Amino acid sequence: MKRHDARRRARFNPSGSPVPLPEQDRTRWDHEAIRLATALLEQALSAAKPGPFQIEAAISADHCRASSAESTEWREIAALYALLETFRPTPSVRVNRAFAVGRSEGPREGLALLEHAGEPEVSGYPYVHIVRGALLEELGRHAEARDALLLARQHARNAAERSQIDSRLATLERSRRA
Repeated sequence: MKRHDARRRARFNPSGSPVPLPEQDRTRWDHEAIRLATALLEQALSAAKPGPFQIEAAISADHCRASSAESTEWREIAALYALLETFRPTPSVRVNRAFAVGRSEGPREGLALLEHAGEPEVSGYPYVHIVRGALLEELGRHAEARDALLLARQHARNAAERSQIDSRLATLERSRRA
């Protein structure tokens, strides 16, 4: 929780829309709070009995250690999400694991994980479609990426999510024209 709170100032843009982690300005993070949270995590991990909270903290620690989205240890994060999914098989964990796998092993592998996430509670979760759209775009499958983002927009739970999706749709359209 301390690490998530340490990133609070970078999580939203001036209009209140969420800023995805890879796009956050890491200079706006509270690095002292991150240091204190890391010390707590190290203490918890010394018990050698990891549970879902320690795994989530380890994932957050990996993100915080990276100086940029490009230098993130995605393979480690994917492995931690796989472990977390054994404790907490939720749509959010599956989508985040698929994203991390997409970054570490490639978009096809990330998409394969999402294909196994077809349960109704997952298909109504907007981020499954956002991640699917991002992975499809990386593969150059722009029409399918657009369809996924439009589906995400249908399932958006609030104006901030719709704004984030609209921004992604606009970016996709610009890249298609280029």
